[in-house]
Amino acid sequence: MKIGEFMDGLRNRLNMAWEFAKENLSSSQVRMKQNFDRKTKTRSFEPGELVLVLSMDPDNFLEPRYKGPWKVLRKLSDVNYEIEAPGTRRKCKVFHINRLKSYHCKNVDPLAIVYEEPVVVDTSVSVDDFDDLLGQVPSDALLDNLQSFEGLKEGLKHLKGTQKKDMLNLIHSFSDVFRDSPGQTNLLVHDVDVGNATPVKQSPYRLNPTKQDIVEKK
Repeated sequence: MKIGEFMDGLRNRLNMAWEFAKENLSSSQVRMKQNFDRKTKTRSFEPGELVLVLSMDPDNFLEPRYKGPWKVLRKLSDVNYEIEAPGTRRKCKVFHINRLKSYHCKNVDPLAIVYEEPVVVDTSVSVDDFDDLLGQVPSDALLDNLQSFEGLKEGLKHLKGTQKKDMLNLIHSFSDVFRDSPGQTNLLVHDVDVGNATPVKQSPYRLNPTKQDIVEKK
């Protein structure tokens, strides 16, 4: 076989292989996109909306964290947004929508009480004796943040009728529950009976260097 005929045949085979690979690549891209779109949802953010941004932690690149909430300044495209980034070198940055999620503020009142069952409490103490009631609470049962008890009367103003009185008496009756450090009970013993099952030995999970140092110190 002459060299020219060999080169022509080689060139034709390479072109056929290239066309075959291109066709398979296109079909694979379509199939992968269909599989990805099955679990995706169309999302969008409006200017002024608060979002959380997935960003790399400079102290640990293996654990990205959400930062924020930051404000959306404007929508550049269907997938890119300009976000206000306070506390950084650049006051505004552009992020892909895959790194954003909505921020929802939780307004939870820690003193909100839900009456599900009737509570039997000592009603011998009146609401007018609230100051004396706080004075009777043992000092070792108070939290470090005394503002929680000092503002308790104001925090219970949303209760009506005898509910406020019952709640004050309930706190007085179980003042030891509000200790700063957890205690230990001797009223209940818990044990898990596994019978004759063979113990399962498993290697511990790998930790990142930061957490590993904390574990070793403890």
